[in-house]
Amino acid sequence: MLPVLVVVVLAIGIIAWRFRARTPVGRHTPDADGSRPLELAIWGLPSAIVIAIGLLVLTSTRALDPTRPIGDEPPIEVEVISYDWKYLFLYPEEGIASVNTLVFPVGRPIRLRMTSDATMSALMVPALGGQIYAMAGMVTVLNLEALEPAVLEGRNALYNGDGFVNQHFRVQALPPDDFEQWVAAARSEPALGDGALRDLRRSGPADPEIFGSYPAGLFETVLDRYASPVKIVQERRHP
Repeated sequence: MLPVLVVVVLAIGIIAWRFRARTPVGRHTPDADGSRPLELAIWGLPSAIVIAIGLLVLTSTRALDPTRPIGDEPPIEVEVISYDWKYLFLYPEEGIASVNTLVFPVGRPIRLRMTSDATMSALMVPALGGQIYAMAGMVTVLNLEALEPAVLEGRNALYNGDGFVNQHFRVQALPPDDFEQWVAAARSEPALGDGALRDLRRSGPADPEIFGSYPAGLFETVLDRYASPVKIVQERRHP
């Protein structure tokens, strides 16, 4: 806005000086037909401002795109299923799962693929990034990275019913060695069975819990449950 303000202030001064009352009067040209310099100024300056703002918005939007990969290192893949009113985190590479607890190593990106087995929610870790909606029958993506060890809070930022206020989860960014120890300890926990899945699908909050394994293809099973006969899965991918 500053360039626009400067131009307007200068234009006011020039017009006031050019058309001031004076003797002798200024040049009179009643037969004048247009002015190329004036037209260029009238159209060129606003066009340049719009182009500059457009380029700024474009570059900033791409830089802040939550689906854009962070860095060149392969990310930790985590699949997230939203329930009423809790989150289930699945670690395909590690083969473990957790309820309302998200743990990942410091200095390595984490890629969250999200869907919902209930109402729509908006997962958000305020200290690391913005919110992304989790919706039934669809996949959305959020990339995050922690640069130092921390214990943070994530939550659902979308009002979606009576238990909305309780849909939050613990986020731990651990040193790589501590993360490997956490994974090893998690693998010794009981498996995520049918009974636990039924409890997750019931509306209500849940305490943090770790599972040493979970049914193969669970994320895709939840996704397919809400897919139309012509399966449409929306997932943005970047090269």
